[in-house]
Amino acid sequence: MTALLSIMHMITDFLCALTMTAGVVSQTMGLNELVLYNFCAFALQMPFGIAADRLSAYDGGRERTARLTVLAGVVLTLAGCFLGPAVLGTGNALFHVGGGMITIRRDDACGFRGRGLGVFVAPGAVGLACGAILADPSKMWLPAAVLVVLVFCVLMEKGQSAGIQSIDPDVLLSRSVWISAALLSAVVVIRSAASLAMQFPWKSAPYTIILAACASALGKAAGGFVSASLGYRRAAAVSLLASAVCFIAGANMICGLAGLLFFNMTMPMTLYGLKQKMPSMPGFAFGILTFALFIGYLPAVSGLFDAVSSVVLGAGASLVSLVLLLAEGRKE
Repeated sequence: MTALLSIMHMITDFLCALTMTAGVVSQTMGLNELVLYNFCAFALQMPFGIAADRLSAYDGGRERTARLTVLAGVVLTLAGCFLGPAVLGTGNALFHVGGGMITIRRDDACGFRGRGLGVFVAPGAVGLACGAILADPSKMWLPAAVLVVLVFCVLMEKGQSAGIQSIDPDVLLSRSVWISAALLSAVVVIRSAASLAMQFPWKSAPYTIILAACASALGKAAGGFVSASLGYRRAAAVSLLASAVCFIAGANMICGLAGLLFFNMTMPMTLYGLKQKMPSMPGFAFGILTFALFIGYLPAVSGLFDAVSSVVLGAGASLVSLVLLLAEGRKE
């Protein structure tokens, strides 16, 4: 199921990027519409996650709510390709919430300790890059058809998650949980802002943009495995110290790609870390961190970091993220 949802993630993000850059939506789109799309795609995942958590408490492990959320996300994403950025972004948000909840629960059931989360989130970067570069709306029909087939596979799949819990209200009153959420969200804000703002000289040709997306995706996928093997703090130290060193020489393409790989390894670490604090609310945990992605997007799109060297920005973001993750890990 995780592999299936990962492929769907790549296609969904591909269609969104293609539509926003060259589809029907892009023909009348300005900055306000771009911000609206990103708000709907990322910020709305938090309220959707809360609603899905409440409804899924009655699923009995059958994941009906999460699967129907995935279905609604696919339907609205396909409709949004013609109806506008708000519908497109809402569909993207619903798909991510439903897919994220299923992945988190399967990760728990299989004892993956976060490995599945990295696999699920990783392909989105590749889909976004390919959709933006292709910029040909006539190419959306085949991936759209594949997405429809795959969503029916999700609905018909027979597996079910074990151990779905009723929402524990004490979690929402826990000072420790909210401190962890704040620290992990800060890491996501930093990663979002820095990743969007860094513009190395080699990252200009289409093939280098694809390489950068692949490096980011590989880092996200690897992060879950490294964290499960080395532990939270060791994995954070290894990956973020390595990314800081690589970004110092980031003007070199190989070093820059390695920096992106190591830097993005924190994605599944933050998600798994917050999910561990909120085991009965996977949708809410997922939504908190995607809301943080949107917060990080705002200063980057406003040009706040335009005057900052990408070398300084990448290395600095890595080191600050390391401090925050170590501070959160020390609480375990």
